[in-house]
Amino acid sequence: MKALIMTDGRINELHPLTSFVPKAMLPLMQKPIIEYKLDWLKNKA
Repeated sequence: MKALIMTDGRINELHPLTSFVPKAMLPLMQKPIIEYKLDWLKNKA
């Protein structure tokens, strides 16, 4: 299975948080947001 994960860059609405880190790398419950997407894809394969 091949997949393309679209991620957002640095957006203005979250400016203090996304000054140096892309939105996909922001932590959500101790894991980066992109890790939830990767876990979902692993379970689909």
